[in-house]
Amino acid sequence: MSVSRARRPGPTAVLLGGLLVCVADTLGRTLAAPAQLPAGVMIALVGAPYFIWVLRRSRA
Repeated sequence: MSVSRARRPGPTAVLLGGLLVCVADTLGRTLAAPAQLPAGVMIALVGAPYFIWVLRRSRA
C-alpha cells in the first residue's frame, strides 16, 4: 500500500462523520418540530442497522 493511499481514510472519515452529525442534527430539529430529537437518536437510527448488517456479513 502506498503512503498516499494510507492517508486518505482519516480525513475522509472526519469529513463524513461531521457531515453525518450535521445532517442528523438538522433532521432531528425539523422532523419533530416544534420538539427536537437529539442528534444521537438520529445517528443511532442509521448506525444500528448498519452495525447489524456488518455483523451478519462478517459471520457469513
